[in-house]
Amino acid sequence: MERMYFNQDTLFIKDPNEKIQKAVNDLLRGIKINQSTGSITLNAETAPKRFSELKEAFLSESEYHQAALDGNDMKTNKKVRMDANFAQKFHAKSVNEFLEVKNLWLNFWEKQHNIKLVDLNFAIELLANNEFPLDLLEMTYPLFLFYIHMFFIVIGPPIRSLANDQRNNDRNIAELLKKAKRIFEEFATSGSLRKYAQRNATRQVPSVAWYCLENWMKESGNEQLMKIAFGGKKNLRTPFKIFFNTIFRASISQLNTHLTMFEV
Repeated sequence: MERMYFNQDTLFIKDPNEKIQKAVNDLLRGIKINQSTGSITLNAETAPKRFSELKEAFLSESEYHQAALDGNDMKTNKKVRMDANFAQKFHAKSVNEFLEVKNLWLNFWEKQHNIKLVDLNFAIELLANNEFPLDLLEMTYPLFLFYIHMFFIVIGPPIRSLANDQRNNDRNIAELLKKAKRIFEEFATSGSLRKYAQRNATRQVPSVAWYCLENWMKESGNEQLMKIAFGGKKNLRTPFKIFFNTIFRASISQLNTHLTMFEV
């Protein structure tokens, strides 16, 4: 695989509710493709509309949405919880798919961008943090990098170069991943992740990744990313998280297949 991309060839959401599946996939297929990246694009102007459309696509055909229309609050609350649990399980399954080949992803980034993302000093820094399970760090780190790379492709770099060619993008991604590695090391050794230490490692991976991503975004210097993700508020916007979790879930099986064909 020469590069990551998110377009009609890679994006497909599976859902037991065929109407929801169709609505979400129709939405994904309708997002504009950036000609320079070959991937869908999101900016501060289009984000609110996309977030609203995605919410409607997921909710319009669900049982609890109909219950809300009928005014049945108890049934609505129950269905909300059931659907939320289902979404978490669905996302966890996609995360597990990614983790099965996480080392291939690390190899891909290192070879593609000529950088070292896992080295002896990095391992020593992680091992030094005895209060936090090492296996959780090892699983969270590549997922953290994947989302950062995904943000770059879909939203764009902090400062767009006039020479927006693939070579320039590769340099930007290399610098992005180097900085991400440094910031993750700081998270892993600062004690800020201690609240996750006593919990099931695999189940905590998405939560830890998003905690790290939220803090990384605040240091990214990417004003458009900050505007889309936070909307001028202190906390990360839930629709932003839902949107990119959906892109991840819709693409990871196809991207893993492409990656495995080229890296194994």
